Amino acid sequence: MSIANCGYVLCLNLSWLIEKFWPVKGWTQEDLDKLKKNESGI
Repeated sequence: MSIANCGYVLCLNLSWLIEKFWPVKGWTQEDLDKLKKNESGI
């Protein structure tokens, strides 16, 4: 699980939540991979 410090509140990355409930209707593995790439700043 990836946690970032967002000021006063700890925020979970969206990809963690999506993976927890995977498979998600309307999402492809490619969509999830793109989200993870964007979250990591690569």
